[in-house]
Amino acid sequence: HVVPERQVAPETPQPLQVLDSPTPTPNTLAEWAALIGPVAAMYAAAHPAGDSLGLLGDEQAAVQQCFEAFQQGDHRQAQSMARRLLAPHPHRSDLWHLLGVLAQQSGDLALAAAHFEHVTHRTPGFAQGWQSLALAESARGRLAEALLAVQHAVAASPGHAGLRTLHARLLQQTDHTELAATEAANALL
Repeated sequence: HVVPERQVAPETPQPLQVLDSPTPTPNTLAEWAALIGPVAAMYAAAHPAGDSLGLLGDEQAAVQQCFEAFQQGDHRQAQSMARRLLAPHPHRSDLWHLLGVLAQQSGDLALAAAHFEHVTHRTPGFAQGWQSLALAESARGRLAEALLAVQHAVAASPGHAGLRTLHARLLQQTDHTELAATEAANALL
């Protein structure tokens, strides 16, 4: 379930969205797929064609086609298009995030984490980028890294119950029982 959140990054003109589900399940991946299109639209609204990024109408159309391929289940085409689009425009967090989701779906968690790190470095206020990194690192068994990433996600979107629940779960898994209980209570507020 996608939950709209308040704006947390001053350069982002629209509210950010984060996912309600704290674990990477097939349903979560479907939610991510539903979110990819709006993420691209938010990026496009913040960076209109012809701006300092040098994206022209044809390139914007190509980005849209890339996300449409993903949403239609043509992941190979989406991945190929995203890589081609990133070559001249490596700053596009939406495309890095898409590559991370695709890598995670294919089971390459190390590559997924690397792509999500690109997202968090380029857009540190994007809570879902941090959440995606936390989930990938948790799935890899790298709980300290997952905990750090989810702490960034909570800082970017402090009122999001799903992120607080994920934070509590990771605190519990890293033997921070008292902090986990406090965070679980905060998730209910």
